[in-house]
Amino acid sequence: MDKDNFDLPLYLAEEEGGVYSYRELDSDITLLEFGGYYIKQIEPDYPNMVCTQLSFSKEDLSLRERGQYLKHGGISIGVWETFDELGRLSSSEDMDQQYPLSWSEVEQILKDNKISLLTAYSISRYIDQETNKPIWSISITIKHPTIVRYTIDAQTGAIISKKVEKLNIIQ
Repeated sequence: MDKDNFDLPLYLAEEEGGVYSYRELDSDITLLEFGGYYIKQIEPDYPNMVCTQLSFSKEDLSLRERGQYLKHGGISIGVWETFDELGRLSSSEDMDQQYPLSWSEVEQILKDNKISLLTAYSISRYIDQETNKPIWSISITIKHPTIVRYTIDAQTGAIISKKVEKLNIIQ
């Protein structure tokens, strides 16, 4: 499957109406429909946590948006680009602007501290309301339903907290 185009015939051959997602066996590509767009998500296997998303117009299959996000949280990272109906770049937005520490730097900090992402539960980032500091939060499952949540200062790279928590599981 070509990673730069949306394979509409393949999608329609498998689609059965309504919201639908199609993923080939042994493939890192998922095709889905959302609103007025066809979406292609490219999600490589571990250890790569960076995924690519391409959005195509349902009218003419032209590329309308391209960017990257992280597994286990869906955080948009890097520069997201938007294209007009003729395929020309119309805008771009740097999703990392408020976070001086990039995802690759966070990965290195985790590696240096012998923290594996193999059992990552969630990845998020936010601006702390009390300190106004940018924060990365990484949760790793140690034994379900127990996780370890690491909070990393996104300016300095320091791990500012490590908390063991039990997930509230509703049955």
